[in-house]
Amino acid sequence: MKAMNLKSLAKVFRGLLDGSLELHAVPTGRKPAKHAGTVVLRRKAGRKPLPPSVKKKIQERTKAAKVRAERKALPAPRDIFLFLDGKTDGVKLTALAKHFDAKRSLFKNVMEKLVKSEDVVESKGVYYLQRRIRNRNGKRLAKPAPIAPQTVLSYLGKNPGVGMAAIAESLGESSYQRLIKVMNALKKEGKIRVENKTYSLAD
Repeated sequence: MKAMNLKSLAKVFRGLLDGSLELHAVPTGRKPAKHAGTVVLRRKAGRKPLPPSVKKKIQERTKAAKVRAERKALPAPRDIFLFLDGKTDGVKLTALAKHFDAKRSLFKNVMEKLVKSEDVVESKGVYYLQRRIRNRNGKRLAKPAPIAPQTVLSYLGKNPGVGMAAIAESLGESSYQRLIKVMNALKKEGKIRVENKTYSLAD
């Protein structure tokens, strides 16, 4: 029995497994007896398959390029501030990512940076605008006049048992946060009472 080269055998097996080689049986008949029943290895026509290591590198580069493109398409902080402005109930991360057509995992990193810089506040997965927004001319928007306590008392006299967000909306305020100071002062003076986060005039 002739000795067989193990490296050549291993090469044949790899070619059969990755599909680069095919087995073709030589038909019997009038062929010479020495060739009858032998197997001929023929390489498939076409491009030689890439090694697994090269394929992996190509996939990694493609994935990295896709991530870079997605990061580049993320909105600027000002665009996020403008979207959050006036949202008194805040906006969840999923809604933010959907609005800007961005991947949620990448958008989360952006929001974490804005929270760290104290431009945005996060509470139980909901984001609220913290900073003021400048107009297009680079000047700060005029600060609205403070809410008069008597305005709040008049409203509660007609609408008892209302939440702070509803009061702010009814009074034309963009955010209920402007009411916090006024409501705390009225509560301290004993003019209003709070039950289950709703406000009414004190008895």
